[in-house]
Amino acid sequence: MSKFEIPKNFDYKNVNILKQFITETGKIIPARVNGISASNQRKLT
Repeated sequence: MSKFEIPKNFDYKNVNILKQFITETGKIIPARVNGISASNQRKLT
C-alpha cells in the first residue's frame, strides 16, 4: 500500500499532484520514501 496514489490521468502539468512527490528544493522524493511503485516512480521522472 502506498502513501500516495497517482491517478490514471497523471500529467506533468498537474501541479497539485506533483507537489506531493517533490521536496521544497525541487527534488523528486525517492520511491522508498513516498511508497509508490517503480512504474509510477518512472512516470514522475
